[in-house]
Amino acid sequence: MIFCNYHEANKISKEEVCKNLGIQVFVEDNLRYAQALAKEGIKSFLLAKERNTTFKAEENPNIFRVENRDAVDFDEAA
Repeated sequence: MIFCNYHEANKISKEEVCKNLGIQVFVEDNLRYAQALAKEGIKSFLLAKERNTTFKAEENPNIFRVENRDAVDFDEAA
């Protein structure tokens, strides 16, 4: 597990962490972060949360909406 310290002065974005570590797939619960990751070509599984109800799967092929962590299928992101 990696913490990005986004509430601190020394923050690093999730996209930067993923790019630095070669992470290609991410599980996220915030649409804004999933969109930022997708913009960098990092595929995201977006957990179903009330704040994410506006997202439509056809909006971004790099974001996969899932109901919970058990529904994450990494083969789907391949």
